[in-house]
Amino acid sequence: QIRCPHVFTWNLMIRALTIDGSSLQALLLYNLMICNGFRPDKFTFPFVIKACIASLAIEKGKEVHGLAVKAGFSRDMFVQSTLMDLYLKCGDVDGGRKMFDKMRVRSVVSWTTMISGLAASGDLDAA
Repeated sequence: QIRCPHVFTWNLMIRALTIDGSSLQALLLYNLMICNGFRPDKFTFPFVIKACIASLAIEKGKEVHGLAVKAGFSRDMFVQSTLMDLYLKCGDVDGGRKMFDKMRVRSVVSWTTMISGLAASGDLDAA
């Protein structure tokens, strides 16, 4: 047990669980983090969204999206890219496209994510 956990510690554990394939435990840990009064930071949201993707928990992902907006991280490039990935991988191509269109700065990662998502959905012309 960690005596005085910090958001960094929570993020590290959430990320490790997701990488290990324990995405549901990662989401439970995120809920515990919130219940214990810790506020997510710009690193928390991509880790939690990746756990949502791995467990195909699009509703939880939408909830996390709303919290990211309220916390002021809706314009963070990493949060946006991960949200776009969530929507595309969970079959919501329109949601992924909206995230892509809202991005002020698009990286190679965001372009690749969008193209891969369109191709996976069968929209090869748009890809």
